[in-house]
Amino acid sequence: MKKPFTLRCCMLLFGVSSVFAGMDDAKLKERLKDGLLTLLTEENFSSRKTEVPGMDSRRELKEVTDEQFQRVLMELYKEAESKWPTLTPNTGEWVINKQVVISVLACLHMCADSQTKDFLLDYAGSKEKDAFSRTIALSSYLRAADPEETKHALLRFLVEGDRMEYMERLSIYEYARMVYDSADELKRAAILHALYVAASGTDVSPWEFRVCDEILERISPAYAKSSERFSLLKKHNAASYPKMREHTKKDLKERFEKMQKIKKFTNISTNLAALKSRDFNVPRPDLSTNDVVEASPDHPNTPSAADNTAERGIGTSAFFGLAALLLLGFGAWKLKAR
Repeated sequence: MKKPFTLRCCMLLFGVSSVFAGMDDAKLKERLKDGLLTLLTEENFSSRKTEVPGMDSRRELKEVTDEQFQRVLMELYKEAESKWPTLTPNTGEWVINKQVVISVLACLHMCADSQTKDFLLDYAGSKEKDAFSRTIALSSYLRAADPEETKHALLRFLVEGDRMEYMERLSIYEYARMVYDSADELKRAAILHALYVAASGTDVSPWEFRVCDEILERISPAYAKSSERFSLLKKHNAASYPKMREHTKKDLKERFEKMQKIKKFTNISTNLAALKSRDFNVPRPDLSTNDVVEASPDHPNTPSAADNTAERGIGTSAFFGLAALLLLGFGAWKLKAR
C-alpha cells in the first residue's frame, strides 16, 4: 500500500527514531536541514493535503528535549535570516531559504516557552516581514498560547492594532478553526468570542463575513441560530455587490432565508468591551450553556446583556495547507515525543 504523503515526509526527514538518541545540536541541525531539502524535492508537495496516522501516539525521542529542539530551530532561523542580503529573489536558493524560515516558524509552537511565544508574536506584528510568513508565525503562536493570549492575539490581528490585510485575515480565520479543533474548552470559548466580534465588525465586507460566518456556523451551534447572526446576514444581504461577487451574494441570501425559518434564537455576545474585560483563563459556570429565547424571524430578539455567552463547539476535520504540511513533515516527530 502506498504510504500517505505526509507520513513519507516524516520518514524522509527523520528516519527511525533511534537516530536522534543522544544527538548533539550540530548533528540534529544537519539532519533537519538535509531532511528539509529532500522534502522540497517531492513532486507537487505544496498541494497535497493528508494526515499522519496516530499523531497523538508517543515515539521514543525523549533524548531530544524541548530546549534543544527550540535552540536548533532558532539557529536554523538565524542562519536563514542572515542569508537574505546575499540571495537573488525568486531563485531556487531564495525559495529554499524562505521555506526554512516558514518551517521553523511553523514548528516553534511544539517547544514554545514564554520567550518563544514573544518571538512569534513580534514576528507576526512586524511590518517588515512578508504577509504569508507573518500569518504562519501567528498560527504557531495560537497553537502555543493560553486562552487569554489567544483572545488578545485574534483581536489584535483581526480587529484592532495590527489588523492584517483582507487575504491574511481569511487565513487567520482558518488557522483559528484549526486550533479550535484540538483546543480545550476555555481556549475554544476564547476563539469563538473573538470570532464573534471579528464577524460583527462594521468594516467587514460581505465576502470576508461569508468566510468567517461559514466557520462559525460549523463550530458554534449558538452562533448558527443567534439573533446577532440573523442581523448580520440581513445587513450584508442589503449591501451592494460588484458583479464578480454574485456568488457571495447568492450564498448569503440562501443563509439568510434559511434563518428566517428559525422559531427560536440564541443570544451571543459581539461586544468588544465585554470581551476584552473577560479573563478566559478563569472558568465560568455558564461556559457550556446555550440560552435560548423566543424571537420572531422578522424581528429577532436583540440581547441587552453584551456578555451573555452561550456556545458549545463541535470539532471539524482539519485542513492542512502548505504550512501544515511543512509542520508535519518537519516536526511531527517532536509532537509524538510529548
